[in-house]
Amino acid sequence: MSHQIVRRRSRVRGIGTLLLAGGLTLTACSTSKTSVDSSPGVTKDKITLGVLTDITGPFKAIDEQQNLGVKLYWDEKNRTGDTCGRKVEIATRDHGYDPQKALSLAGELNKDVLAYQVTVGSPPTSAVLPELEEQKIIGVAMSWSPVLGASDALIIPGTYYSVEMVGALDYLVEQGTVKSGDSVGHIYFAGDYGEPAFEGLKHSAGKNGVKVVGSQIDPSVTDVTSQVAALQAKKVKAIFINASPTQLASLASLTESKGLDVPIISSAPAFAPQLLETNAAKILEKRALVVSSVIPFSGDTPAAKKVAELYGKSGSKVPASMWVVLGYAASSIMDQAITAACEDDQVSREGLWDSYQKLGKVDTDGATVALDFSSNGETPSRSINVLRPSTSVKGGLDPVTEGFVGKNTEGYGSK
Repeated sequence: MSHQIVRRRSRVRGIGTLLLAGGLTLTACSTSKTSVDSSPGVTKDKITLGVLTDITGPFKAIDEQQNLGVKLYWDEKNRTGDTCGRKVEIATRDHGYDPQKALSLAGELNKDVLAYQVTVGSPPTSAVLPELEEQKIIGVAMSWSPVLGASDALIIPGTYYSVEMVGALDYLVEQGTVKSGDSVGHIYFAGDYGEPAFEGLKHSAGKNGVKVVGSQIDPSVTDVTSQVAALQAKKVKAIFINASPTQLASLASLTESKGLDVPIISSAPAFAPQLLETNAAKILEKRALVVSSVIPFSGDTPAAKKVAELYGKSGSKVPASMWVVLGYAASSIMDQAITAACEDDQVSREGLWDSYQKLGKVDTDGATVALDFSSNGETPSRSINVLRPSTSVKGGLDPVTEGFVGKNTEGYGSK
């Protein structure tokens, strides 16, 4: 990265533990219209939040679903009440996973928004981060990058990619799928998404006596034939992937055609339910697992049930998925931070910034793994949900294990 990220200050437990009871209950807030000193994105009747998303690039499938979750939350909140006496409006811009375009769009939006409800992707978010820090604009980063997690400006709604991969390999070892002396493969994007995951995988491998064969790729690579051939030559017992759905589909099909019948362990951003409508569907159902900080759409938690209810009422044609759940949960976290600022009579960028710095434990009622934002720059969680692709459930993922904590995650990813 080309800039110095501001290290997160130690958090004060001024807000305390935040609970979303009754299926991600929409956060209540006083209808008092707290005074505002000409804060961008706040008027006497409206709060505007920005969304910097990718709906034309490599993550367009999942980001469309994520954006729906944001819409479901705020539409319901605006319909049934308000946020600090105001309605919330979302201003969405598409950067197509292009950091320079993200920077340009943020330059246009910054003057009009209180905060960013969503910033998508490590490279685009890294590009806009200096401006967010300078102007004290809070954003929910839809990326579990430990580098981004070091910033005071960003809310990371889950387990860091690095810690996630420690838990993922620990899980396979615990299940007996991978044993000491085995080799595993890893196909991953360069940058804050894939590289921390590779480091986490190597950490777990070292503790478990396993060798990692890594293959770093650019997002523009859509055919992983050469990578699969190299991994097959190394006789890997499993393949991990931190890329996009395009590369996951290629990996599944190629390993099947070459007789490399090993488990595929995918990070959440690499999976989209649309993959189950392709020729890769049966392969993914048979051999893939997805590790995620988010509960799937088919989950049995109060949060998942609430999202499913609102989704059904919406009549949306956007595919149901865990990304809808994440968008909803991220909106609720933002709502809580705004509510805290409202209670402090500071509905402004500075007030919201201060309220976020006081966040401690956040219970999303099962939408995500348990989150704790109180520790300076550390992963908000060490838990992962292990999910299996399935055409038989809505959203395409079925829970296998919820809240798994790998034996080698303790202390890893700490400052």
